[in-house]
Amino acid sequence: AVKFMKNDADNPHINYLLCPVSSFVQVKKLMRSVGRRLADIQIPALILQGRQDPKVAPKSGPAIYERLGAHQKRFAWIEFNRHGIVLGPIAREVFKEVESFLGACRLIDSPKQRNARIGQAQK
Repeated sequence: AVKFMKNDADNPHINYLLCPVSSFVQVKKLMRSVGRRLADIQIPALILQGRQDPKVAPKSGPAIYERLGAHQKRFAWIEFNRHGIVLGPIAREVFKEVESFLGACRLIDSPKQRNARIGQAQK
């Protein structure tokens, strides 16, 4: 029989309320495998973590940041006390952080560049 563990989901409308224990084992294996290869990651990387996330150890985000091989990398705390940071009232702050990082890495126009470009196009 498959064993299940109760899941106190931040977003019960999209998360399982019961999770198979085997899935936690697989996630742990994946985390170990990725952790061993963090220095190999050379592309721009943004690490965001809720400061009071009840599901992630506080040292995780900073540790990942330190071990990344990327030259363009950023770590930022999101002032939130839940795990899901891309939904609800905190999402705007998260998306601003993502937009800022992408602009700094020149992967997208910064809001200032975009507004200037739009202004030029309207003349």
